[in-house]
Amino acid sequence: MEESKNIYEPLKLFDSQFREAHKKNVSDYFEALVKKSKIKEDDNVQTVKQIRVKEAEVGAADKECKKHRARRGFFIFLIVVLFLGAIFFVYNFVQGVVSLPSYANILIAIAAVGLAVFLIVNITTKLNKEIKGLDKKLADLRTVLKGLTDVAWQQMYPLNTLYDWGMTAEIIHQTIPLIEMDKFFDIRS
Repeated sequence: MEESKNIYEPLKLFDSQFREAHKKNVSDYFEALVKKSKIKEDDNVQTVKQIRVKEAEVGAADKECKKHRARRGFFIFLIVVLFLGAIFFVYNFVQGVVSLPSYANILIAIAAVGLAVFLIVNITTKLNKEIKGLDKKLADLRTVLKGLTDVAWQQMYPLNTLYDWGMTAEIIHQTIPLIEMDKFFDIRS
């Protein structure tokens, strides 16, 4: 009588009787597939470890590249501000709008242009080369990472080909024989 009552409360029934059995059935089913596929698990584990290391390296290189690009963008912003400032102080020298001594306007304008030129030289001779080198390093790392990922997929191919649409229904039926599921359920039928 108690079991027939439980059928009206499937979640309680699942929790009380079938959860652990289902977990074991899924694990056993998967292990059987692994044995049938004859994949080399240890090789795949090592490949995945290498992938994780490369992913960390790619992340660090990408972060470094973004940092250099942000610095270049900030320098370009400063160059524009410095040139605008130089124009303002030259205009102030000519028009006398702000009450600064004439030599101060010229000195500030020269300093602003000098700093802007220094930043331009820094960008063109140093920063752009660093960014180009980081881009190449990042591209190389991504190529290695893709190669490792391809290797991992090749290692798992024999197992992946064993998966089919009816597996879930089969495992559920194994756990709860009362439930018979359509192996190829189609929403249109």
